[in-house]
Amino acid sequence: SIDEIAVELTGSQQTEERAREIAQKIKLAMCSMVGEAMTCSIGIAPNFLLAKIACDMKKPDGLTVLRKQDLPGSLYSLKLQDIPGIGPRMFERLRARGIHSVQALLALPQETWRGIWGGVGGARLHLLMNGDWLDFAAEKAAQSIGHEHVLPPAERNFTDALKVAQRLLSKAGLRLRHGHFMARRLSLSIKYLDVEPFHHEVRFDETQETAFLLKTLNRIYDRSPKNRKPIKVGVTLSDFIPEAQHQLSLFSDDKGHKAQQAMDRINQKYGRDTIYVGCLHESLDKAPTRIAFARIPGLDELD
Repeated sequence: SIDEIAVELTGSQQTEERAREIAQKIKLAMCSMVGEAMTCSIGIAPNFLLAKIACDMKKPDGLTVLRKQDLPGSLYSLKLQDIPGIGPRMFERLRARGIHSVQALLALPQETWRGIWGGVGGARLHLLMNGDWLDFAAEKAAQSIGHEHVLPPAERNFTDALKVAQRLLSKAGLRLRHGHFMARRLSLSIKYLDVEPFHHEVRFDETQETAFLLKTLNRIYDRSPKNRKPIKVGVTLSDFIPEAQHQLSLFSDDKGHKAQQAMDRINQKYGRDTIYVGCLHESLDKAPTRIAFARIPGLDELD
């Protein structure tokens, strides 16, 4: 969320002494640059999930270190709900299986976690809780790129929801090109206040052109319910190939790709949105970029 951030330490920073020094510098900087009333809690651990848990173990203004050699015992004092990923439904699922404590959960083998969570997510959570390092941001970026946005009350209508979706897709397209990928699938998801969610996806020849992606999005969006109250929209690009593997089609030219490259060069030199696809004109102020826990946006993505 916007009030927390994960920072990867490298090299000599990974010693506990150096990590503590960095944490104290952050606290001093907060105090001197923001004010004494604004404190922060910091967790130091072998991976970002345990660091988040450590951060929550002592508030306010805490500093907690979870060492891999002390796992899993140092987590036994937690409640099951203290573990990210265990919400009310998962909590009831664990209780139904006779699991009432973190100690009991951590004693289970990885395959049991996989079964409880219904897939690879359980296996990954098991690894993280035992102190292993998993680069979720890089792994996810290689498989899909997506954005979603909860609509403010004034934008919960058919027209404004489309503008938000268009803005989200332009951001995803920018990340796609920065990652040197080309996508072959676009998905649109819309949640409503009064009807079942809408989800639709289409496949196409590999592309990274924002103009083409927006045309495709508009066609999908026309299939969504009219006269309803959307509360959240999300777009996802997936089915990637590396940019270097792109092959031109016999039935199309490369003008759109070259135009996109030219637009990116102009925006890189003169600033984001100096030039953009025309249908985005009324969408530029929609869905401002937020800092997520598992991913820090690049400077050129920030509004």
